[in-house]
Amino acid sequence: MRIGIMSMQRIINYGSFLQAYALKKTIESLGHEVEFVDYHIGNPIVNELNDGDDTSSLLSKAFNVVFSKKYREKRKSEIIQNESYGIYYNKFKSEWLPLLGVTEKKNYNPNIDMLVIGSDEVFNCTQSNPDVGYSPELFGFNSNANTIISYAASFGSTTLQKLTEYHKRNEIASFLLSFEKISVRDKNSYIIVKELTGIEPTMNVDPVLLYDFEKEIPSDVDLKNYIIVYAYSGRINDEEAKAIQEFAHKNNKKTLSIGVRQSFTDEYRCVDPFKMLAYFKNADYVVTDTFHGTVFSIKYQVPFVTLIRDSNSNKLSDLLNKFNLGYRSVSIDDIELVLNQELATSDISACLEKSRTEAIEYLNV
Repeated sequence: MRIGIMSMQRIINYGSFLQAYALKKTIESLGHEVEFVDYHIGNPIVNELNDGDDTSSLLSKAFNVVFSKKYREKRKSEIIQNESYGIYYNKFKSEWLPLLGVTEKKNYNPNIDMLVIGSDEVFNCTQSNPDVGYSPELFGFNSNANTIISYAASFGSTTLQKLTEYHKRNEIASFLLSFEKISVRDKNSYIIVKELTGIEPTMNVDPVLLYDFEKEIPSDVDLKNYIIVYAYSGRINDEEAKAIQEFAHKNNKKTLSIGVRQSFTDEYRCVDPFKMLAYFKNADYVVTDTFHGTVFSIKYQVPFVTLIRDSNSNKLSDLLNKFNLGYRSVSIDDIELVLNQELATSDISACLEKSRTEAIEYLNV
């Protein structure tokens, strides 16, 4: 079969890249031809009133245009001001995205046997990021595929309340009802799908947990005795940074940030996504506040703590609970206590194996 994947494959982010790569490789291993499919980015809907072109609606749409411009100007400024991020960004665009088979030319609406939408936050339609925006195509609209399914899709911070508030509830429901089958990765997404469609979706893990990457990652790295600090820029506050450094130095470890530089870490590396995984695999500890930082830690069974933020509590809590690792979610006061607790690696391995079996069964169409 000729299968297309519509995901967040163009997002400049290790996690987005690796989940897309892993899903592609997993589906190819089942004997299919796979390509990535692009979607047309629309304006964010979070400021629209969706009640016609009255004055308030027009003002709201004008605000979206201004917001989008300011957002992009801010992003551009950050790239220019932060040399390390600029290098990371440029390497992604010129060297690493092509490893997915993603080129500058967009692949819109190809004639394919099946479209797989996911994984990542493909259903997160009420966010303000204009680089994603609102696109009905992420729900299968206007597809030329014979069949549409999702895999480990997430609504992210989108909730039933937000879908109602922004008048998208019925529209999203109608899109989802056209899917042959639906797979999600978190409880919030499960609840939304079931409430809108009456269908109980399948729960599957992130594709990074399916694929072994053994052919892609180097066996060793140029650093020993280190703690990875894996977080979005600016989200580790001064108190958290101090606690992380104190734990590291107490245990004779260096702190390392990868891709996105954390100003307080002892070491920094800008490496390709596969070498980044090698650093995770060889780390002594991980401190993260991201979904995929937690996924990488679980995959390689590295002692870790996850700092949960309001923006990602839905997906992170579900991920940790699936592997009976809820206790790894901490406030910074508990970092030393939790990092010093050993992981139940045999239990994690068993859960990973079960999750892989379920995923392959779902994808083996």
